[in-house]
Amino acid sequence: MKSRIVQIGNSRGIRLPKVLLEEAQLYDEVELQAEPGRIVIRQGKRPRTGWAAAARKMREQDEDRLLDPTTPTRFEEKAWKETGNGVRHNNQYSLDIDPRFLLIL
Repeated sequence: MKSRIVQIGNSRGIRLPKVLLEEAQLYDEVELQAEPGRIVIRQGKRPRTGWAAAARKMREQDEDRLLDPTTPTRFEEKAWKETGNGVRHNNQYSLDIDPRFLLIL
């Protein structure tokens, strides 16, 4: 399909027919790359695409461990006392959390 480069405001561009965009499955955001003699238009990548699958694969291969050991802080070294919301026992903490206040990401 041939097209003309036209003036669009202070820029120049081409108009792409809706049918062509639908056929290429290009809808909203695209990536442009200039190469000698051509401009390549690709579907835009969404941030964090594939992260969930990569995390699952890392977990399956037991590669999701911390790289460095944890370092205790002064906060962790202080003695905790039982409160209405939690207790410390043998260096392990348990908290009573109201599920209405949990945020699932």
